[in-house]
Amino acid sequence: MAVELRVLGPVELRVDGRPVEIGHARQRCVLAVLLMEANRVVTMEQLLDRVWADRLPYKARQVASNYVSRLRQVLPGDVAIARHGGGYVLQVDPEAVDVHRFHHLVRQARGQDDAQALASLEEAARLWRGEAFEGLDSPWIATVREGLAPGTVRRGRRPCGPGARAGQTRGPVRGADRASASPSAGRTGHRAADARAVPQRPPSRGTPEVRPHPRTPGRRGGCRSRPGAA
Repeated sequence: MAVELRVLGPVELRVDGRPVEIGHARQRCVLAVLLMEANRVVTMEQLLDRVWADRLPYKARQVASNYVSRLRQVLPGDVAIARHGGGYVLQVDPEAVDVHRFHHLVRQARGQDDAQALASLEEAARLWRGEAFEGLDSPWIATVREGLAPGTVRRGRRPCGPGARAGQTRGPVRGADRASASPSAGRTGHRAADARAVPQRPPSRGTPEVRPHPRTPGRRGGCRSRPGAA
């Protein structure tokens, strides 16, 4: 059974190539939070902050737990949401999550020769299906989306990462025009990637890690569908 969990575009779950309904905007946002921290613990406080910001619902912890329970019902058997201490950890093969697969390919390209690096970056670029978390909006999503967006992968002289149009990936690959994936997408070098473009430690399926994420003052508004989104 092939499982795909996607955030580089609309938040989606696919099993054997077929989409699985995962619920409305808030529930998709809960899944997005867990996916971005795959195999790492998300505390209840972090989950509430990222999904609802400073507009918590009545009995917020119970509401969040209900969303997690609903997600458990639709996730396939080799993907699990486990309770860990005061939070949750989504246990999954990182290669099944497009954003972690993307980062893996970019890291891999750093140690390859030019031809192999280009192939890796082209594969990474194909994982993008549009804007990250397409159709969803929240302060947390906006921050993460902004951090992901500059990691555009380039092929030749034209981008083939997020936002690239069909037909824009053709053309010769020359010297400084080689593929790049870094916080400043226009800067190139001998290698195709910049170490700062990706996390230094990919998520693993070992002991869950709890990472502090302090609440950001002044953030307003929880996760919601963007106007005009399906």
